[in-house]
Amino acid sequence: MPAARYWRITGVELNGEGDLALSELHLYSGSTRVDGSATLTASHSPISGSIASLRDADTATTCKFDGQAVRSGGFRLSWDFESAVSL
Repeated sequence: MPAARYWRITGVELNGEGDLALSELHLYSGSTRVDGSATLTASHSPISGSIASLRDADTATTCKFDGQAVRSGGFRLSWDFESAVSL
C-alpha cells in the first residue's frame, strides 16, 4: 500500500440491528503494531465507553457506537499519524 498520513476504516457493516461494541482496534504493518503514536478519532461519539478503550490493550474495556449511526454511511474511525506511514 502507498504511504499515507491518515488511515480510515469506513463502510462498517453490522449483522443484525444492534450497536457496534469494540474492545480493541489496532493497525499493523506486517506483524508490527504501528498505531501507538497516532491519534484515533471517530466520526460519531460513542454511546458508552471511550475511544481510548480501543487502544488500551485491555479487552475488558469497550467502546460502543449506536448501530443506527454506524449504518448511516458516514461512520468512520480515523488514525492521524502526523506524517506518512505505510501499512
